Amino acid sequence: AYPGREPQFLKANQTLGKKLYSILNDDFHRAAFERLVGMTDKAKSKMMRRVLNAVRAVPRHLYAPSFYGELNVPFHIYTDTPQGIGYGQTISQPSLVCFVLALLGLKNTDKVLEIGTGRGWSASLLSKLASHVYTTEIIQPLHMQAKQTIQKMGIANITTIQANQNVLGYPEKAPYDAIVVWAGSYKEEVDPALAAQLSEKGRLIIP
Repeated sequence: AYPGREPQFLKANQTLGKKLYSILNDDFHRAAFERLVGMTDKAKSKMMRRVLNAVRAVPRHLYAPSFYGELNVPFHIYTDTPQGIGYGQTISQPSLVCFVLALLGLKNTDKVLEIGTGRGWSASLLSKLASHVYTTEIIQPLHMQAKQTIQKMGIANITTIQANQNVLGYPEKAPYDAIVVWAGSYKEEVDPALAAQLSEKGRLIIP
């Protein structure tokens, strides 16, 4: 593992780097994220342990913008801060994501709607906790990038949707056991059109 620094030496030999990248990068990812997870690993609830196991299984840097380069993973991707992904959007900071996903209290049989795919990292985490995830993104380039990354990761229980500006949520597959809305603006009341997409005991979180 390479705690606290990038595996820069791989750049010296691109052929070697490409052959070894998947192995070395896994070590780098685990070492970096174990420190990050340690910041939030105080919670001992069964749900939080499931969430943290999902975080450990989904490499955050693979959802970062491609301009970082395949062999140039910046260490700040593994800090507890939001990360810019272009178009004025961010990947939410891991501690917030962990907190929200734990609050959802998901079961393996649950169907989830996520509004705001971004680059697909949180949807990929949700896929480890639920039966199926429907995730919508209104920014077309982000939708395409997330779709490609999720396919590359081989995750089969996520459906990515290009959001319609005139439709809230994804009524076609309602009802949902849980709905999470990222970067949602605060309102005193939940939009009835969104609430109507919840199952009888469904949970909705808008952080």
